Order: sequence, then C-alpha cells, then structure tokens
Amino acid sequence: NKVSLLLKHFERFLLGTGDSGKSTFARQLKVIHRVAFSPTELQRFSTVVKENLLGSLQALIQHTKTIGKIPKKFEKDAAKISDAATLLPEHAKLVTRLWKCDAIQNAWEDRSTLQIPSTANYFMENVDRICLNDYIPTNEDIFRAKLKTTGIFETMFEARGINFLMVDVGGQRTERRKWLHSFDGVLAVIFIAALDEFDMTLAEDNITNRMEESLKLFGEVSGSSFFKTTAWVLFLNKYDLFEKKIQANSKALRKMFPEYTGGSDVQAGVKFIESKYREAFSGSKEQLYVYYTCALDTEKIDKLFKTLQDTVLHQSLTTTFFE
Repeated sequence: NKVSLLLKHFERFLLGTGDSGKSTFARQLKVIHRVAFSPTELQRFSTVVKENLLGSLQALIQHTKTIGKIPKKFEKDAAKISDAATLLPEHAKLVTRLWKCDAIQNAWEDRSTLQIPSTANYFMENVDRICLNDYIPTNEDIFRAKLKTTGIFETMFEARGINFLMVDVGGQRTERRKWLHSFDGVLAVIFIAALDEFDMTLAEDNITNRMEESLKLFGEVSGSSFFKTTAWVLFLNKYDLFEKKIQANSKALRKMFPEYTGGSDVQAGVKFIESKYREAFSGSKEQLYVYYTCALDTEKIDKLFKTLQDTVLHQSLTTTFFE
C-alpha cells in the first residue's frame, strides 16, 4: 500500500501512501526547505505523539498479558496506564518503570505482530519531556509521529530555483480512489516501500501481508495508462529497521519468500526485495530508478532529493520535450 511523489508540470510532486514512511519523507522536505510547521500543526503533533506513546504502551501491556503476565511489582503501574485516556505528567515515571520491565521488552520484541509505531521506543525514552503540559514537539518527534493521512494535503516549497508542490495522500485502501484525479499530466512518480514489512500485516484487516500488498499495488499503479511516459523512483525505505530485523530473524523473510536464500546477509536481503519490486513493475524498465533510504535521516534525504532533481527531473523534462 505504498505510492508516493508525483512531479507535475515540471514543478510539482505528489506524495502518497500508507505506513511506508512517506509522511516522514514529506515532513523532512518541509524542514530541509525551511517550511516551518505552523502552530496548529505543532499542536496536532503534540497530541499525536502523546497518543502514539500511550497507545503503544497500552498495546504492549495487553500483549504481555496475552503471552504471559505482568510481574506483580508492575501490576499497579500497568493498570493505571491501561486505564488512562490521555497522557499526563504524572504518567512519566510509570512509563519509565514499565519500559524497563523485562516482560514489556519481550512484548516489544514481538512488535511485528502488533499495530504499533516502530518508533514507539523513541517516545518511551523521551517520555519525561513528552508528558509535560507545555510540551512542544521537536522536528525529530514530528518525523517519528504516526498519523494516518486521510484526504489530500498540499505543501509548497522552493528547491534550487524550482517550485514544488508536495501532495500527501492517504495510503490505506479506502483512500486510494482519491488519488486518481491527480494522475493526469504527471511526469515522475516516487513510490515508497518499507523494507521491514515482510513479516507485518495491514492495519485494515490484520491478515494481509504488507509487503505483498505493496508489491501488488506497485504493479497495478505502474501499469496504469496515466504513466506511459512517466519516470518512476522506488524508495526502499526503513533500511535501518530491515538491517536489524533480518539479522535477528532471517527465517521470517524466507517464510514470506521461500525462494530467498540469502540468510541474514543484509545486502542479499535488500537486493532480493528490490528484485521482487522490479518483477512487479509494469512500466518501462529504463524509467525505473531505485534508492535505499531511511526517511528519518535528514542529511541523507537532503542529498537524495538533490540527486532526484539532477537525474529524474532532467530525464522527465527531456522525455516530455522530445517525445
């Protein structure tokens, strides 16, 4: 479920979809190009971060009870957090104690089976300031906040003399029909896919494998008649999380793809997943560019975006003018 950036009329990008890191990428570009978050956005992200933290810990507590039990000395703390409707300053110490609990850490190791943000550990480790009544999220907090995108949101920014329109669209199945009117005249598409999703399921049904869904969508959308002359950029995102996951449990990738033989070798795993996306791609093979990314790394995203301007943008304009 992962579509992303569309370059329109030489100067516009359309960003899409679900839980692949596309919204993180959009927020990075705002910061890189000095587009400040508004007071309204900061207030919204303050609420979202607190909800991410509290909801994640509540899910971990529930999972701990499902696979075992909460140690007796943590029962009162767990009960207070489970009953909390909002995150309050007095919860900071409870969160800190629970996060250090071995049973909760064991539940965290099972996070691929839970619908919680992969960045929840970052929020737990910063709970003291996040719990404050006057908490204002930092850029790093905002990059890691998980907020379901519904509808279409636009941001204008200038990069090296070119005006870009960045459009963030929802990636869940129910949101995809809203993209269609944006496709006409698109010169380049960036499709963002998360490398670490090979053992995770969709939030919509908790059954369908996320990478299977992403590959299916990539094949369908890249074969659309809208994109006959379109340059495609595939961002294989969350490289850092993939590296940790495959080294800890390479069998999960083999379970998803029985033909995989690379074991815990990170490069073998990444190249294998890249090959699956290349196989799924329905457009012109010469028009596909592939990059490995970590959307949380501002410096790398900045360099990558400049590279895209120098290669894909140039190719798109050349194709358009000389067809």
